Amino acid sequence: RDSWLGYVLPTISVFCGVYGTCLLYSGCLYHVCCRKVLRKEFVRYGGMDKIVSIILPIYGVEEYLAECVDSLLAQTYQALEIILVDDASPDSCGDICDAYAAMDNRVRVIHKKNGGLSDARNAGLDIASGEYVFFLDGEDLFCRQ
Repeated sequence: RDSWLGYVLPTISVFCGVYGTCLLYSGCLYHVCCRKVLRKEFVRYGGMDKIVSIILPIYGVEEYLAECVDSLLAQTYQALEIILVDDASPDSCGDICDAYAAMDNRVRVIHKKNGGLSDARNAGLDIASGEYVFFLDGEDLFCRQ
C-alpha cells in the first residue's frame, strides 16, 4: 500500500546514489521515483544490519535539538550512525551535541566554523561510514518505527 508514501516522502529520504531517492521504513529500504515504489529490499542482510548514517546540520535549533535526537535514538532499527554537525551555533547546541555523544556511542559530533547548510552536510559526509546516508534538519522529528 502507498498510503504512507505521500505523507513520508517529503521529509524522509535517503540518498543512496545508484537508485536515487530511497525511503527507510520499518526495516525495509524502498527505492522511490515520483512517489512510486520501484523496488523494496530488506535492510537486514545476512544477519547483519546495514548502517544508515544520519547527518544533522546544527545551527540555532537549541529548543528542538533534544527532541530531534531523542526521536532518532528511539528507533527500533539500531544500526544508525547519527552525525551532529555543530556549524558554530551561537546557542548551547554544541554542548547538547556533546552530551548526546557521551551518552550513546552511535552519536558522533563535529564542531566546525560556520559555513552554512551545504558545508555542514559535506562535513558530515566526510566522516559518514554508513552504506546509506540520510539528511535531517535539527527541528525535524522521526516517527518511532
